[in-house]
Amino acid sequence: LAQVLVIGSVAFDKPMAKCDGSAPSDDAGSCWAAPSPRRSPIVFLDIDGVLHPAEAEPEDFFGPPQLEQLRRVIEGSGARIVVSSTWRLNAAHARQACAAIGGLGLSRPIGATPNLGRVGRAAEIMAWLACCGAFLDGDRWIAIDDMPLGPEVPDEHLVTTDANLGLTESAADEALLKLARRRLEVEASVGRSRTRALNGIILIDDLLCQQK
Repeated sequence: LAQVLVIGSVAFDKPMAKCDGSAPSDDAGSCWAAPSPRRSPIVFLDIDGVLHPAEAEPEDFFGPPQLEQLRRVIEGSGARIVVSSTWRLNAAHARQACAAIGGLGLSRPIGATPNLGRVGRAAEIMAWLACCGAFLDGDRWIAIDDMPLGPEVPDEHLVTTDANLGLTESAADEALLKLARRRLEVEASVGRSRTRALNGIILIDDLLCQQK
């Protein structure tokens, strides 16, 4: 699915991962889960430095401690996963990642961020949000990555892991806290809007009563 993306003042004519989970340029899309029609929080997931130490040998990929912390984040928040790692660019690697995540009893990722080349991972995440925001529950999304993604990805949406450790319990707690905080902020905003609307109705009723 070719789309022209404009990021800042630069246009990129790149294949975009379809929002239905299929892939544009290889058969990795066969491993993505069909996205639920419900809106949900989104976790943009890196792999190297997150699900195993960045310098791990292949036999140590997808470490059980890191996978357990990912399970905590997803089950605790109800989030769906979008793969932002370079693993998404190779069909075999993408299927391996999906199998590891599915082996936890979690839903497979619903897709991957687009490949925008040198523009960088943060821009790829923002491009996915611009394209596929219909799947997002309000502003509830985070990126879990061992790379610094700021300032393009705001701190309230970012959990940066130690590349030598991957996703630890404390990093998972941070992810859960940030996703919960965004939910509470949305609920508070909705509550304020309802209060203003109710106050407006009361004011109109008072004015009508005064005119009788």
